[in-house]
Amino acid sequence: MALETQGMKSIRAATWNSFYKYGSLAKKERLRAMIRDSHFYFPCPSQLNDPCDCRNQIHNYSAKEIEEFLIEANRVYYGHSRGDAYIRDGTEKFGAAVLLGEMATQFNKIMDSRYGVFSLTKRPNNMAMWAKYADDHKGYCLEFADLSTFANVFEVTYAAKVPLALTLNIEPGQADFLFTKSADWSNEEEARILSLSSGIQQFPPKALSSIILGEHCCTEDVAAVKGWISECKPSIRLRRAKFNVANQELEYLTI
Repeated sequence: MALETQGMKSIRAATWNSFYKYGSLAKKERLRAMIRDSHFYFPCPSQLNDPCDCRNQIHNYSAKEIEEFLIEANRVYYGHSRGDAYIRDGTEKFGAAVLLGEMATQFNKIMDSRYGVFSLTKRPNNMAMWAKYADDHKGYCLEFADLSTFANVFEVTYAAKVPLALTLNIEPGQADFLFTKSADWSNEEEARILSLSSGIQQFPPKALSSIILGEHCCTEDVAAVKGWISECKPSIRLRRAKFNVANQELEYLTI
């Protein structure tokens, strides 16, 4: 079940015409399930490549900023039953970063049990993505032409600071940390779908419109993918990426 995120002003809807996802053919049955059953896997936050993804990143915040955040969180969760002095005494005794670190550890465990993330990207000719996620051009790139009937897709923002958050429920204006990553990952040009659970989700049958196989995809894998499409989803267009040396760009040849 995809998460509804209407009203989040700080998060930008991805209005791209198509969305792409790179993958490896090391475990071919996964791609077969995507083609045959429209089954796609949503990993929990701890399974993502970026260990900081969907996490509180306190190293970019000063002790004063962390203390102010803890005071505000204390007010939200406990109202006036536990005053600001409770937090100030704790930060003086243990340090703000220690307190927030302990809270974040528990928070991250809960996040893993509550959310799944499906990552997509903006274009099929990102050479770094072909190398990293598509097994050095031996894998594939999926194209999704329409996901609107399944879920909203939101762009990832790349920033020096990821917003602090300890809320256990996603509310308008409080989920931006789930869609914010370090600038180190900006070359991935990511958009994502946030789900209320990790694991297998079923997309609409027509969501997957085409598959691009990498230039170095072996003959056996090409034949297997071609057979699955012919058997299960003839409407899916199958293409092969080829690097044009003269133009220094990828071309796509119909198989």
